[in-house]
Amino acid sequence: FTMEMHAAFTYKAGQTFSCAGGDDVWVYIDNRLVIDLGGDAERAVSVDLDRLGLTEGGRYGLDLFFAKRRTSESGFTATTNIPLEPRESYQLRGYKYNGATGEPINGWPIYLEYLKGSEWISFKSTLTGTDGLYVFSDLPAGDYRIKEYAEAPWSQVYPGGDGMHYVTLPEESPGRYDFRNVKITAYSIRGTKYDAERKPL
Repeated sequence: FTMEMHAAFTYKAGQTFSCAGGDDVWVYIDNRLVIDLGGDAERAVSVDLDRLGLTEGGRYGLDLFFAKRRTSESGFTATTNIPLEPRESYQLRGYKYNGATGEPINGWPIYLEYLKGSEWISFKSTLTGTDGLYVFSDLPAGDYRIKEYAEAPWSQVYPGGDGMHYVTLPEESPGRYDFRNVKITAYSIRGTKYDAERKPL
């Protein structure tokens, strides 16, 4: 038996979250593992949110995963003073095209990062499908950027600028975040250098 829970909350000083039991429980706050409760022995673990470097008044996600180890009497308890709220999830998607032909590009890695403070943190990656589509699902609200790495002989032509899409979720008008690349063909030019008497130098 397994279970998972996803919630959102507004951080205030003095908040705590505790788990007790003899099965496997993992708790993530702000995409960081803060409780890892495992093994056959009963034990309890508590986390003080004041030690996590969260911003007072900021919105964060809390994710809990539970896995049953035993065939009977399996369970755990969770105790918190955090006012948890249902967390809406969002989706980002786009297509990867050949910018010269309009054909989709299959199997290309696309990367998603989220903004934590002033630092971009690697979050997820996926591959484009046969139709060039990529999708990132079950995303909490926040600031994200979507990027790729162009590999020879391909060169990125869209998006412009630094070649990345910047998105804040939830969006007022959900968009599509495409990437376009073209193949660069390499040519060579050669010749001979002569002096005034047409002798090769």
